[in-house]
Amino acid sequence: MKGVCGLEIEKNTLQGLISVKDKEKFKIVDEFFLPLTTSSLIEGIKENIEKIEKTLQEKEKKNSLTVDKIFLNLPYEEASFKIVEDIFPLSWGKRLVTPKDIEKAKSYIENIVLEWRKFLVHHIVLEYKVDGKSYFSLPSDLEAKNLKLKSFLVYIERKMYEEILEVFDNIERRFMGFVWEPFSSLSVDNFDFLSNSASILMKENYTLCTGIRRGEIFIKKFSFGEKNIKKAIENKFFLSQEVADRLFNWYTYFGERCENKKILIKEKEYIEISWQEFVSLIKEMVLLGIEEIIYFLREKMEEEKIKIVFLGKLAQKKYFFDFLKETFPFLEIVNFSQKVSCLSLYGCVKYGCLRYLERNRLEKKSLWQKLAEVYKDYF
Repeated sequence: MKGVCGLEIEKNTLQGLISVKDKEKFKIVDEFFLPLTTSSLIEGIKENIEKIEKTLQEKEKKNSLTVDKIFLNLPYEEASFKIVEDIFPLSWGKRLVTPKDIEKAKSYIENIVLEWRKFLVHHIVLEYKVDGKSYFSLPSDLEAKNLKLKSFLVYIERKMYEEILEVFDNIERRFMGFVWEPFSSLSVDNFDFLSNSASILMKENYTLCTGIRRGEIFIKKFSFGEKNIKKAIENKFFLSQEVADRLFNWYTYFGERCENKKILIKEKEYIEISWQEFVSLIKEMVLLGIEEIIYFLREKMEEEKIKIVFLGKLAQKKYFFDFLKETFPFLEIVNFSQKVSCLSLYGCVKYGCLRYLERNRLEKKSLWQKLAEVYKDYF
């Protein structure tokens, strides 16, 4: 049995997820975590490649599989992106546009826009244009002399790709490329251009919002993160950073408040904290951060109902989704059924294998069109 592995580094920890692909469905098989001395993606992989290989071998033996492909979840800030438009000449006279033409047009744009030191991670066509008319999917019988593409390009330094490729080549593992964090987040629930959906990934220092709608991808980084909640706990109850972190990790909760319940935690000496005050503070801080993001999404989506997936440690806390549904009833919140510590890694594996946003959108010919082509010479 062949497996696929996704890797990422988060706060001096390397996180790994192994999944098995069955057609277009993915089953989570195992997870692993390795402590690191760095939070750098490249250095973390290079310095710990032997530990990674040993762990992969152990997981392969335990789960009776072979890790056939490896993808890296590329942090948002490690890549650059741009939206570009350009025209690709097809021929002197009009002719049918084919999938091969779309691939040539994409390569044409990549060669113009990206210098040789850059390495392309993703090329997503947002819109096709022919003779001034815009198309989300090209009709199968469309004829044109020129094809204009509006493209979303994500790229990194070529040196970065080559270093990682060499590292995995040295242990004879197939490195299949990077998946940019915004697309990993979207892919947890297979959001596509027709879904009018968004992912909200809350990390330690920021929250990343990625939205997708017909012909548009929008991404915004918000300064609100877990650190803001921890700092509020620290200030409210006069605690050290270490104790505030422990409180956040152990006691964050979104259910009903218990008036008489107390939290007993040790600082220099034991401190008693009101459970009701603690839960109220957590909810207040989360609302403060999320309201700004929801307002941004409602402006962008222009939809009554917005389908959203929440990712990060906070989203795994008890009753979090119930709290959100009660507070924002217009949200359609995806509650992921498979239990996994790092959902964005699951999305990384899925998108790395499927690349569904990067598929060419060319409408299939109907049965009548196919019959007409076969019999056109008879009439």
